[in-house]
Amino acid sequence: MIIRAFLAAGILAAACLAGSPPATAQPAPTCAPMAGMSMASATVNVTGSNATPGAGGIISRPEIRQGIIDAYNIAPAFFQRELCGLDGIYVVQAGDPWGFRNITDGKRYIALSMQGSWDQSLAPISFNQYQNRIFGPDGLGWPASDPSPPTYLPASPNSGTLAVLSALAHEFGHVLYADTVVSPRGTPPQTSRFCGGILTDKNENGAKVAFWRDRLQPGIWKHYGDIDPNYAAIPDDPSDPPAQGDPGPADASIPNLKQKLSQGDIAQAHRILGRVMAKGRPFPSVFGAFSANEEFVETFMLYVLMRAQTPLTHMPLRISSTQTVDVPATLASRHRLSQVLQCFDALTR
Repeated sequence: MIIRAFLAAGILAAACLAGSPPATAQPAPTCAPMAGMSMASATVNVTGSNATPGAGGIISRPEIRQGIIDAYNIAPAFFQRELCGLDGIYVVQAGDPWGFRNITDGKRYIALSMQGSWDQSLAPISFNQYQNRIFGPDGLGWPASDPSPPTYLPASPNSGTLAVLSALAHEFGHVLYADTVVSPRGTPPQTSRFCGGILTDKNENGAKVAFWRDRLQPGIWKHYGDIDPNYAAIPDDPSDPPAQGDPGPADASIPNLKQKLSQGDIAQAHRILGRVMAKGRPFPSVFGAFSANEEFVETFMLYVLMRAQTPLTHMPLRISSTQTVDVPATLASRHRLSQVLQCFDALTR
């Protein structure tokens, strides 16, 4: 079974306080996971995917608890049901957040993190700040010497409550990945279990188009920043061809991007990122291009956010001083991503 302790440093604190608090605090949902959310025990190691997290006490900051409640209240109804179907919702005091299904008993847990995204003054963290700190190009190790590094610009909406919702959806996405493609528990993931194998065996007009070569990568626990080695050469969309000097499909990948950054070739790294996020690629975000696991998880996150009470409509990513990509706003022309998004309809009824 593959799950993942993901999202580096502080997935939630950010969102916990981001945006203006509601004038009147909403009551906590009555379902057991939401009503009973607590700090995770600091002594339990969950990275083997066979532990019971254990409660480590009440959530010490009421702002954090209320932030999760506010995010729940703007979530689409199907995702509220999914959160209420978990066996535990936690907050970790320090370290990475996580989402996993226990390989022994099948119980399902998620945890959000206080560390990293929530400053000491409780300053609000907007959604695009959250994206940049947790999932964005900063995670690629972009050099500080670049005068125009890639960055997520303000989204619409851009609230901290949406950031908390994205954290919940991302971590739950790892649970859903295990539920969907890993059966029996503890076995390698089976690509055919998700939408007819769309991640590795997509059929386009009689031709196979793979987003990831051969098979889904196995592993009991995946860590933040892990990159799948089996990336595929995904054909370009004729409506969005590469410009002269841009990489072709075989080179439009996160491993190639990181290699260029390590070599100091910042200009080509910008070009590669632009093609990774081109319309022909199925990736919902930069982080979603790291692995098949993250593509599934980040696509599910986008699916949830675009169905929130105030749906996400814009998430602009400035690739360079001359190029900006906005995935939600251009979804109609991203046919491969749109098809993967539609696959979640069958999983969320």
